[in-house]
Formats: sequence, structure tokens, C-alpha cells
Amino acid sequence: MLSVVICIFVLSLCCFASSRINIIVNSFNLADYEPYIAEYRIESPRFKFEKPFGPVDSARDAKQKAEIVWLEIYGEGVKKQRPYNVFFDDENQVWLVNGSLKGGFFDPLGLNMLGGTAHILLQRADGEVLAVWHSR
Repeated sequence: MLSVVICIFVLSLCCFASSRINIIVNSFNLADYEPYIAEYRIESPRFKFEKPFGPVDSARDAKQKAEIVWLEIYGEGVKKQRPYNVFFDDENQVWLVNGSLKGGFFDPLGLNMLGGTAHILLQRADGEVLAVWHSR
């Protein structure tokens, strides 16, 4: 009985701690991504996520909204790119979210992986999708 109580206590601590983990947000410069924005607006009419999400006030929110768009474009396979990386341009108030490659047993960091990851730029104020692309 005591072991069951201890197990429940440890599990509850783990759940509480995981809900308090902060997402690391690095910075980026939106100007470096202007070509992707231009291509998304002009040359890629095959997909436009027209409806803004509303304000995107946190990294967690940016990840969730990015995944909604990616699932619509790329399907369930995009979930294999978790954990997602989050960046924020403070001057322009824009989020950049991208997937990460997973390595295998012989390449745990994914340094020699083939393929690419999904990327998205979201405006903080209204959630407008500025660009979506997948690297190769």
C-alpha cells in the first residue's frame, strides 16, 4: 500500500513539474526570412491559410497554431518533427516555429539525416500566417 502511495506522489510531482517547464525561445531576424514571405505571398498560391488565429501570446500557443497549419498541409507525419523549435523577433513581433530532425541510434543528434523540417512565420498580434515552407 505504501508503495502505491509513493508511486502516486512521484507521478503527481512529475506531472506538476512538466506543466511548469518553460519553453526556450531564441531570437531571430525577420529580414532573413523575407524571401520565404515573398514566395508565400506571390509564387505559392496552392496553399494560403487565410483565417488569422487571433493573438499568439506565448511560445506554447505558437507551437500549437503552427501544428494546426502543418497538419493541414503535410499531414500527421509532421508530428515526427516534435519537439518544435520556437524563435521570436521582438522588433517585428513575429514568431518562427520549425520542426526538428530526429537522429537514430548511430546519429542521435540527427546530423546526418535526410529530409527537412516544416517552418512557419506567425504574426503575434493577430496570428496571420506570413509564410509556410518545408526545407529539404
